[in-house]
Amino acid sequence: MTAPVGTEAPSGARRRGERPGEFARRFRRRLAALAAGPTGFPPGGRLLFLVGVSALAAALVLAREVTHGPALHWDALNYLAVARNLLAGEGFLNYDGSPYILWPPLWPLLLAAAGFGVLDPLRVVGPLNAVILGLTVFVAGRYLHRRLESRFLAVWAPAVLALSLPLTDLAWWALSEPLFVLLTTLALVSTDDFLRGGGGGRAPPVQIGR
Repeated sequence: MTAPVGTEAPSGARRRGERPGEFARRFRRRLAALAAGPTGFPPGGRLLFLVGVSALAAALVLAREVTHGPALHWDALNYLAVARNLLAGEGFLNYDGSPYILWPPLWPLLLAAAGFGVLDPLRVVGPLNAVILGLTVFVAGRYLHRRLESRFLAVWAPAVLALSLPLTDLAWWALSEPLFVLLTTLALVSTDDFLRGGGGGRAPPVQIGR
């Protein structure tokens, strides 16, 4: 592509008489400059962007759940049975009536509580996991925006998380792993903030490739 006479080719376009190798080197320099640039978000724009990509991640999970229903596994069936036993006032009991003692209790407890005693746990697992994935993307994205000065990475890293097939696929299953990922992300972010001085204050930016 060449620019018309009397005009200057866009920075991403190939210039008249430019060899392919020169164009590739110039493109790499432009990409490196973009990655090293400031985040450049307007006031409030960063928060809106994070909310948007988090909502996108949640919407992808909900769309799949509405179309196909939640994906079930042996462990998922037992979690649902425990949640139903909680709603029935039977306590933490497995599907066969034995005490639920081999796994942490938080996930079946959330399944029971999310329906407010009205909806069956099978009906709430999709929306609940969608919210959990959205929170995971928001927490991770907010951390990356604080730690990275690169506009390129600050924008694309949360977007990649929101569109991540492993994360959205995991959130489709009625399992406790999405909750584990969220709690692990919160723990890692809190630990990093503490080691850098506490309070979540801005620390020296992460240096990529050094």
